[in-house]
Amino acid sequence: MTTQAIIFAAIPSVLSGLTMLVVTRQQKRTEKRRKATEEREKLTLEAINAVFCVTKELVDCTLYGKKPNGDLAKAYDYKQKVKHDLEDYERERAAQ
Repeated sequence: MTTQAIIFAAIPSVLSGLTMLVVTRQQKRTEKRRKATEEREKLTLEAINAVFCVTKELVDCTLYGKKPNGDLAKAYDYKQKVKHDLEDYERERAAQ
């Protein structure tokens, strides 16, 4: 009888432990997804900013007759860098 009583007494502890394990794993997955979402949003906002930079320089050149200078080239290089960063991030996420 004592073995049976010990087993019955241990069942709630085991179930509590399993429940805590499941909850902890779900919290870790949720945190990982949140971090991935934040990184994607940061890269997306940076990409939008890069496009604005290029657009601003192009508008100045086409509408206002400003001669293309280093600013347009810098804006384009910035856009390309951000584009590649975003693509690298997406490839990394797809590989996981």
